[in-house]
Amino acid sequence: FRLGIFSKLAFLLSQLVFGIKSSRIINGKYEKNIVITRSPIVAAVIESLSKSSIIMLELHHLPNVVEIYFMKRFNGAVSTVVTNEDFKNHIRQLGYCGSVAIIPNVAPDTFHSLSKLDKKFGSPLCIGYAGKATSSGNQNGLQVILDLLVKYPEVISKAKFLLIGCEEEFNKHVKSYLRNKIIPQGSVSTIEHLPHDDLIRKVQEFDVALIPYPESPYFNRSFPIKIVEMASAGIPILATNTKAHRRILGSLSVPLFDLNSVESLYTCLLYTSPSPRDRTRS
Repeated sequence: FRLGIFSKLAFLLSQLVFGIKSSRIINGKYEKNIVITRSPIVAAVIESLSKSSIIMLELHHLPNVVEIYFMKRFNGAVSTVVTNEDFKNHIRQLGYCGSVAIIPNVAPDTFHSLSKLDKKFGSPLCIGYAGKATSSGNQNGLQVILDLLVKYPEVISKAKFLLIGCEEEFNKHVKSYLRNKIIPQGSVSTIEHLPHDDLIRKVQEFDVALIPYPESPYFNRSFPIKIVEMASAGIPILATNTKAHRRILGSLSVPLFDLNSVESLYTCLLYTSPSPRDRTRS
């Protein structure tokens, strides 16, 4: 629809309506509802329409000029929640003076310890990834897997990769590498997006979960949910050495590989790979 400014306004209005309808509403005490949203504009609209709701604004992105404008006019019913201190400071620098709470995001040690897991590892290891090749326009670092197999094809004797939920374009990229024998046959398998119930069952096939996300303002501000998901499933984690991952993993003695470094990933795989006969060795 080529209606210029009117189509843009219609699109923004539809986003607002969708945001309000998709806000999570939890029945609270004293006949008040707790409304949870990730949109500052939705929070402002709900605050103006409903005087009997407690509103939680769960921010995973740095607000733009328009969103900050609405945030500065919150009347006190909105509780803003972010994931870390750096993100809070960024919002303050934008001029938001309202209350900002931080959700602690440090996982228990047992989430990341190979030695405490009571499971048998395959041979070769199944190293899995569940997610997208890109998130909000940010590359998720999956190319390092293909680069690793190009430089060290012998890795296939120790590990094979299972990638779930990547975009069609990236899946074609992987198949091209396999078809042209750039990487060994059988070294990488891809699966389309799965329903949540099927995904939960499928990730149980992972011996190790690969979290290759890069260092960027987007990932540093966001909650590294993939680590929590894989850890909650009891799957050992091999992640990139980023600020966000160090924050959630804390001071645990776990292998972290350098961004886009084939050599670093190769070294970590050697460290991570447990012997099938000795499932407690990391």
